[in-house]
Amino acid sequence: MSKPEISCSHMLAIQKNKEHNTIQTKLYLKSIGVVYIEKEKINKETDRKKQLKLRHEQVKAEREESMRIHRQEKLEKDRLKQERIEKYRQEIKEENRIALENKRIEYDSLKERLEEIKDDCEDFISRAQKAIEPNLEESLRDDYKRTWQKQKFQRENRELHRQMVRDYEKTEKGKFATSSRNYRRQARMKELIKDLSWEEKILIGRFYKNCPQGYEVDHIHPVSKGGKHCLSNLQYLTCEDNRSKSAKLDWKKNDNVS
Repeated sequence: MSKPEISCSHMLAIQKNKEHNTIQTKLYLKSIGVVYIEKEKINKETDRKKQLKLRHEQVKAEREESMRIHRQEKLEKDRLKQERIEKYRQEIKEENRIALENKRIEYDSLKERLEEIKDDCEDFISRAQKAIEPNLEESLRDDYKRTWQKQKFQRENRELHRQMVRDYEKTEKGKFATSSRNYRRQARMKELIKDLSWEEKILIGRFYKNCPQGYEVDHIHPVSKGGKHCLSNLQYLTCEDNRSKSAKLDWKKNDNVS
């Protein structure tokens, strides 16, 4: 059987159809490859996300475990610290109890000793009174006589007495006595000035400022005997009268300006 004759046009059509089929096949394969590549990418991304999720869960679990261990360690440290504090408190409490007991024992012994000393003192005082009573009136008379003689010597020898006082004030004992007396007086004056109002302070300052020449400001009732530092308790005295008055309560002024 002979082959049918194929025309040129028919050959061209067949060739064209083959080329078209080849292109379609390539496009189909290409589309299949693209879809496969996309699926591979999607699968890889899914696997990566799963791995990340697993890693995240693993890290989270490790962190929670570490935090749990840290909390346990902290609780253990706090417990040990509280135990040490409680032990220290108990030791301090025991030491205080022992010290208090020792103090109580010492106090009781001192109290007993004080009672013994008190009894001895009462016995000594009673014996001393019995020994002194016969000579008490005579000793008082002698003290009064010595005081009167001292005052008489001061009245009759004023200049000599003043010189003796000045010489005494130059000694170490006299300087100490003078400084002590001045310190006590300044302390009393500070306490008295605290209670004064501003008006009273101004009036007293003017009184001191207007003191005549040759006179001194004196407290009528001495501060050392409970007198107040107020305007009604101040007066002007000459230097000699002020030295003579000193801290006396029953002193009578003669010729002075008040």
